[in-house]
Amino acid sequence: MQNLNIMKKLFTILFSLCLPLLVMAQMTFYVNPNSPFADDLNDGDSPNLPWKTLNMRAWMDNSIIKLSPAVYSVDSLSYITKNVTIEGTSNSEVIFQGMSDTEFSRNYECKKFFTITNEVTVTIKNITFKNMKYVHDDGVTLSRLDGGIFTIYKNYVLNLNDVVIKNAALPKAVGGAINSLGSLNCNRVVFESCIAMQGGAVLVGEQGSATFRNTKFIKNNTLDDFSNFKYGGAICVKSPTANVVIDSCLFDSNRCDDATNASVYKPKGGAVAILVGPDNTINVDVLNSTFVNNKAYDAGAAITTSANGTSNSNTTLNLTIKNSTFLENKSTLFNIGNTINFNEAANSYKGSFTLINNTFMKNTIGNANSKSIFTNDQPMDYTIINNLFQDAPKLVSTDASGNGYSLVIQAGSTVYAKSMIAMNNIFDKWGGSVGSYKYPDFSDPLKNNKTKQFKDVVLLDSIITIPQNGVPFLKLNTNSIAIDGGVDSYLIGNTEMIPSLDIERVAIKGLHKDVGAYEYKEVNSGFENLLFDKNLLYPNPFGNFIKVNDSVKSLEIYDISGKSYMLDSNNSIVNTSILPVGFYVVKAKLANGRTIATKMSKN
Repeated sequence: MQNLNIMKKLFTILFSLCLPLLVMAQMTFYVNPNSPFADDLNDGDSPNLPWKTLNMRAWMDNSIIKLSPAVYSVDSLSYITKNVTIEGTSNSEVIFQGMSDTEFSRNYECKKFFTITNEVTVTIKNITFKNMKYVHDDGVTLSRLDGGIFTIYKNYVLNLNDVVIKNAALPKAVGGAINSLGSLNCNRVVFESCIAMQGGAVLVGEQGSATFRNTKFIKNNTLDDFSNFKYGGAICVKSPTANVVIDSCLFDSNRCDDATNASVYKPKGGAVAILVGPDNTINVDVLNSTFVNNKAYDAGAAITTSANGTSNSNTTLNLTIKNSTFLENKSTLFNIGNTINFNEAANSYKGSFTLINNTFMKNTIGNANSKSIFTNDQPMDYTIINNLFQDAPKLVSTDASGNGYSLVIQAGSTVYAKSMIAMNNIFDKWGGSVGSYKYPDFSDPLKNNKTKQFKDVVLLDSIITIPQNGVPFLKLNTNSIAIDGGVDSYLIGNTEMIPSLDIERVAIKGLHKDVGAYEYKEVNSGFENLLFDKNLLYPNPFGNFIKVNDSVKSLEIYDISGKSYMLDSNNSIVNTSILPVGFYVVKAKLANGRTIATKMSKN
């Protein structure tokens, strides 16, 4: 009997310990305002007896709230204080709105939607939020916790999946859709027609960080009818410790401008603005993304930096842009960077500027002084590899050079750049100190940079291709000099800098990485690829020699950077002793006139 009592006590203790876990696993609630049995007095744990509203007072920590198709009216600002997942059936069926479409078009006002507090993680799926306009009546104050649809406090997390946010207007404030002071993660989200003074769609502030994947920013802007300093038609990064990742995103027709006093306040960053201040450490990665038709009044129609106070020697900015496409992004002014702008005082901050495998086309305004990408000389590590620049076109085919400049790096009498790596880029025209003795990489023949290369040899589509999945891109055409013109690998420390896939997630198709964001998918007509008799060139891997069949009349050997080697040969044997261990492309011209190529390695 004593043992039985002990067993009962142990069971009671274990049950009391496990009960919270059991409760947590059972917290799924249902909301269906169209059900005849809906009532907020229901337990809500059955789809047959659902709640009529969100009934947030009844939520428990780690709840899952399942929403049936309906239009849900937002009448007041709500505070989310629990760890919760809110899940609709689809973003076309579950809609939260502050007012009707007609009321929004007539400039009605309503309350903001949600504020996330209490150090929680909130996940929202398959819902549309729209038609919010709230005008503060206390003047312009940027210190407020704004954010029209969501405000995220510091240390809190908001995850959005398959969400649409449309028509969120927050004049005289920041973050038309979202003001994130915590952590924001967006996947397959659409921000459309959102308005605020800074960060038309999203402001990343204080200690905030953000990740955007497969997300679209369309027609967001800063045109709120109130004049002030405006930044970031889509996104404004204003966090001193920001970590922001933008991957596989589309920025289309976003705008940073001021309707009445643009010449005074000089709005910057049509799509993205990064505000940099003293002691800031900011990391922004832009990957596999497309910027098209974004506008700014002053500079940086796609991306700009701007001062948020006076930078000092402790200020660090690391901006990485890879595998991205920039088409027809234009600034009204043209004296600094139209597309990407680093117009800060020289020697104002350290860090890195990495520009690899990007495509730029038609991003200047046709003025001879237009500069697509502009940076003052900073004590940063510059890495510029495999980029295709077509922003300084000839006005007529007989012009000696292009109109404007694709890239300008402006150095003073002292060069502050910590390092400058530039290789395998194709330019129409560069300017400033680019190509001068101050930055010798650009003019070094071994670095394979090409300038004065225009559309007749670049053969780049001028009309964007919109795939069924993924982001839009600009295609290369047969015989483009960009095909196989890139470097396949470049290490900084142990980090591989060259992306293995292109903007469509396609690996190298030819002998080398192509220049730009797009990898040509067909067989280039310049030569035939591998799949030939292995007895033509052997052995593979090779050591200090390659044996050559009699039908081979000449050889060209290239390393993965595109550097060619002149090697001694004795009839059928080519001396390869000077070649370092590694991978090579060997092109062979045959007696019948064919040119074939293979990848070989030396061990």
